[in-house]
Amino acid sequence: MKHIHTFESFLHESKDEIKFSIDDDKLDQLLQAKFGKEIDYKDVKGDSYYVLNKKAFDRFIDLADSSGFDVDYDGSENSVVYVYESHKEVNEL
Repeated sequence: MKHIHTFESFLHESKDEIKFSIDDDKLDQLLQAKFGKEIDYKDVKGDSYYVLNKKAFDRFIDLADSSGFDVDYDGSENSVVYVYESHKEVNEL
């Protein structure tokens, strides 16, 4: 049996948010140039973080990785992207 995604689940997926910061000026400029219209900002304890939905964040990470930036935010000490927090609705099927 094949699972079919509904339009409602697609909308929920697009609302997933990733809060992150960038520790590289060139990557920051790339983010602003390519995703400037999609970026939101959140202040957390005096620090400001970028916010993108999960889909846009994944596209940004792919672009940054293919441009030679270390964006392995899950395991690299040298990563220039730090993910603060992600919010995701969990839909149980």
